This record gives sequence, C-alpha cells and structure tokens, in this order.
Amino acid sequence: MQFLKDSLPSLDFNDSEGRGALGWAIVQQDLSAVTWLLDNGLSVDTNDGDDKTPLSWACSESFLLGVRLLLSRGAQTEDMDPDGWRPLHIAVSHDDLSLTRWLLDHGADIQGKSKHGSTAFELAVSEKSISMVNLLLDRGADLEEQNSLGATALCGAAKHDHSHDSALLRALIDRGAKIKATSKKGWTPLHFAARYGVTEAVELLLKQGAD
Repeated sequence: MQFLKDSLPSLDFNDSEGRGALGWAIVQQDLSAVTWLLDNGLSVDTNDGDDKTPLSWACSESFLLGVRLLLSRGAQTEDMDPDGWRPLHIAVSHDDLSLTRWLLDHGADIQGKSKHGSTAFELAVSEKSISMVNLLLDRGADLEEQNSLGATALCGAAKHDHSHDSALLRALIDRGAKIKATSKKGWTPLHFAARYGVTEAVELLLKQGAD
C-alpha cells in the first residue's frame, strides 16, 4: 500500500465511477487496506463522488469488521446516503442484527428519520422482520410512533402481513400495540386489514377485541 502514498499526490481521490480509495477498500472488505488508508490521513467520514460515506458503504456491504473499525475511529452515524438513508436504515434493510446493535451501541439515533420521513422501526415493520422489530423495541423504538399518515406499526402490519399466521401482527400485539389506534383518516388496524384484503389479520384483530 505504501507505493500508493508515494506515487499519488493525494489518497483522497475518486475514480471514473466516483468511488474513492476508502470506498473500494470497504466494498472489497479489505480491513487491512481500510486501516492503512485511515492511518495515512483519509477522513473516516470522507464522502466519495456518490456522496456516500465509508460507514454507509460498510453497512451496504454488511461489512461488520469495517463498521466496527469505522465506529472506533469516530465515524458519524447520522449522515444520509444518496437515497436518503442513514446507516441504521441500511443495516435494518439488510436485516442485519449485528450491524444494527453496533450502530445503536455507538450513538445511532433510533428515532432518526430518512429523507422520506421513516424511522428504522417503520422500515423493519415494512420488511416484516420480527427479530429486527423486537430488537429495535428492546432498544427504545416507539411502538406507537405514527408515520406521515398517522398510521402506527400495527396499522402497517395489518396492511402488509399476509403470512398465514399473521406472525408480525401477533408480535406487535404481544408487545402491547394498541388495537384501536387510529390514523389521521380515522382508520384502525382493522380498517387497514379489511381494505387490503388481509383475511388472517382481520380474524386475529377481531379475536383481540377490534371493532
């Protein structure tokens, strides 16, 4: 690696694809190269030509060792990538529990919103990942948070959970989600389930006392 430092005027450059040296090292999951580049002056938060930070790249690649290294060097956890997602959103979208834990342990804001206004918890519900939903709730996510339409997670699960046993819906109810929560339009989870034809959710909600 030393020859790069000796032959180039700066290590902080982007190639024709807009990606910098640190971004490439992370995509290759080359921990020694990432370490060397940081040790030789590259900023842990340097943006490449795609306006994506090393931490966002590492989360996109599910590169846990890289994430751990970057966080230990003080990487910012709230910078958004070009799609408007924070590193925590990226980890959740990959259903990566280990990455999510590390980010939360190092200051990632569990209530932080994407450019589109969604939290990591809302994303986990839309991805129907029960393990991720439970992890985020254990770490302080708001079970009754409302999206831009005023709908709660239970409303979202009632709309999207087409599994035969309504597993996500059951998990949220078991965590204490309000059966009769209403959106801005006055819709309850039961309304969402009925509107989108989720029969199993309708049956479960009725058994739980929805009306």
